[in-house]
Amino acid sequence: TLVGLSRCAISREDESAIAYAKWAIREDPFNESLYRHLMKIFDKYGRIADVINLYQSLSDLLLKELDVQVSRDTKELYLALTQNR
Repeated sequence: TLVGLSRCAISREDESAIAYAKWAIREDPFNESLYRHLMKIFDKYGRIADVINLYQSLSDLLLKELDVQVSRDTKELYLALTQNR
């Protein structure tokens, strides 16, 4: 599955992990698990601004297309990655 493949990508040590995760999100844009994996990859590389932008993009997409908020898991990860930065 895309989630399993994205989990594999997180262990890679280069930008291809980010490119792969972005591809997975394009293939399954409402799968919050993929966004959480990409947020973790961004955090691994110290790209906190990208974590913030990705979270906001997801939040906007879910609200506009599905009229729902991000899940508790996604919000908690976002807060954990961005607090005290």
